[in-house]
Amino acid sequence: IALIDEQIHAALEPGTPTPRARLELVRAIVQAGLPCQVMVAPILPMITDSDEQIDALLAQIAAAGATGATVFALHLRPGAREWFLRYLGRHHPKLVGPYAELYRKGSYVTRSYAADLARRSSVLLHKHGLDRKATVLRIPDTRKAPIPPHLALSEPSLF
Repeated sequence: IALIDEQIHAALEPGTPTPRARLELVRAIVQAGLPCQVMVAPILPMITDSDEQIDALLAQIAAAGATGATVFALHLRPGAREWFLRYLGRHHPKLVGPYAELYRKGSYVTRSYAADLARRSSVLLHKHGLDRKATVLRIPDTRKAPIPPHLALSEPSLF
């Protein structure tokens, strides 16, 4: 789940499941008794990377019942890079130069940006109980959970 802004989603990922639909999938996975780790990616530098935006996204992911999350920035590999730079030129022309600088060494953001994002997101992951330490504590013990009727086997289980 990369973002919660429906307009950005429509421009960047037309034809894909909406953020709302992705959150509903998290809910369904957790309601089925399974742990659900969410990849919060890609975070778009200078577009969706403010503490407030990441906090709001993680709050919704936690509310959906996710047991953990991992946050990382946009990777601009060949092919995706050209497409995304056209998107930037149309929707955020002032960011074309800053992105060129941020991705000057290739497909990945600079180390300083990645470290800053990791530092900021770790605080927010902890706040919402989605960090790795909390994940270990929140994974449900599915061995004791009742099996939903629609998932029950009609023949004996091996375990």
